Amino acid sequence: MDERINCLLSENEKKELVSQIENFLSKYWAKCVESLIYEWTIINIYDVKVSIESINEIVKNFWTFEAIANVVTSEQSTSVTIEKKMSLVGNVQFISRENSSIDKTLIPEVKNIVITQIKG
Repeated sequence: MDERINCLLSENEKKELVSQIENFLSKYWAKCVESLIYEWTIINIYDVKVSIESINEIVKNFWTFEAIANVVTSEQSTSVTIEKKMSLVGNVQFISRENSSIDKTLIPEVKNIVITQIKG
């Protein structure tokens, strides 16, 4: 990977990406984990905190990230729920959209997130 890609982003731009990821994951977590094979049923993911240092662009508008979140899981056979902080690793795809009709600046918007690992 060319490290210069990440250097092109200002600290505020990286913070915006982090905020977008955290908000999307908190709202649409079920969509983000649907293809993940995990030994427990995931009931909820919330209080997501993405590490700004972990944000890396692989190709244009496609990034990897690491986060810590509260994950509520359940074992299907016993219906026991467990809540604990876990580490998430995933990929995010952004699209650019206009900020408003007056201000034509482009801002990132999450198109899709896929959680590839949950460790904890």
